[in-house]
This record gives sequence, structure tokens and C-alpha cells, in this order.
Amino acid sequence: MNILKSFRKPYFAIFLSSLILFVSCEKSIIDPNESTTFQSAKSSKIENSFDYTIFKTLKQNSDITNILDTLSDKEVGDMGTVEKSENILKMVNSYYDTDIVFPNDFHQITDSSQERILDISEKKGWINQNDINLINQFKKDIQNSDFNTAIANYENIVLRLKLNNEEFAKKNNIANAFKTINYYNPEIFSKVDSCFGAIVTLVVATFGLLSCVTVIACGFAIVGYTFSYINYQEQCVN
Repeated sequence: MNILKSFRKPYFAIFLSSLILFVSCEKSIIDPNESTTFQSAKSSKIENSFDYTIFKTLKQNSDITNILDTLSDKEVGDMGTVEKSENILKMVNSYYDTDIVFPNDFHQITDSSQERILDISEKKGWINQNDINLINQFKKDIQNSDFNTAIANYENIVLRLKLNNEEFAKKNNIANAFKTINYYNPEIFSKVDSCFGAIVTLVVATFGLLSCVTVIACGFAIVGYTFSYINYQEQCVN
């Protein structure tokens, strides 16, 4: 009781004032750096999540049909590899009001085998080891199960990679492209063959060489390009 009373005397007031002053001073010294660190730590904890707005929109509207009709009128199927790829890209750029440009090296390999697309894309830096692992796992899941299982495993693997925003946006758009392809042309993912391998690798490489993946119009345009191109890919129509 005497101890309790003693804290009610001026000594307690002095102690309390000192404590407040110490905390205030410490806060003023630490806060500028800690604030940044805390915000950074807080931001790093924000989990990525897959967004299928592109796929859902393309499933509900007539974009794909309109693009394919225009390409059919242009008879792109009769064009050479480079000319065909360039015209499809030009069409989707016009449709979505984008200005995406692919290097000539990319246009040249669009009708190639999976092995060649993979080899060139890896050398050019459009595809890395994570991409190769994802392609191989997607292929294995299609072989052993079905598309829904493959896309679910794809999502889980990508989320575990803890990618930055740009890299995650690429992987998210790839998933949108896969879903769009499967919806409009499900036989492509119904079995693993040369056509399947070339398409999956081409889709991954296409998004890998882009820097505009966080722009929604870019996502629509490239999903439109990848889907439209596979309808004219020689390996898949021969």
C-alpha cells in the first residue's frame, strides 16, 4: 500500500514524463526508416491471386469471332509464317487499339516445333527455367488427368513462386490464354501431341517477351493473338 501511494507522488509524474519523452524521441528517430520497412513488409505480404476477367469477357462477347472472321477474309491461312504472324498481330492491335510489336525472330518461329520454339525462346530470354518447369508440369497433368486439374496445379505452382507483379501478370495472362483456348477449341488440350507442345510453348513465349502485361488491353490483345494464331498453326491443321 505504501509503495502504491509513493507512485502517486511527484516521482511517478517524473517517471511518466520521462517515459513519454523517451518513447516520443525513439519514435521520431525510428519512424522514418521503420515506416518504409513496415510498408514494404506489409506490401510483400499481399498475396497474388489469379484474375480471369480476360477469359470471362472473351467467353461472353464476340471479340474472338470478330477477329477470326476478319482474319478469314484476309486469307491469312495461305500466308507464310512471318506474314501470317504479322497480320494476326496487326489485326488484334487494330481491334484493341494497342501497339504491340514482336521481334522478327519471334515471327519466324511461330509455326515451328515445340523444341525449336523452346530453344530460341530460352536463348532470347523469353522463357526461363520456371517457365520450362511449368510447361512440363502442365503437359504431365494433361496426360495424367484433365485440363481443370492442369490449370489448378499451374495456379498453385505459380503462387508458390512468389513472383513480382510483372512476372505474375504474365503467368496470369497465360492462364487466361489457356482457358480461352480450351473453351473455344477444347480438342487442342484433349491430348498431348506435337500440336499441344508447340501451342503451350508458343503461348508462354509470347507473354514472356512482352513488357506491357500489366495493361489490360495488352492482355486482351495477346490472348486474342495467341488464340487466333493457333487456328492457323500448320502443325495443328495438317
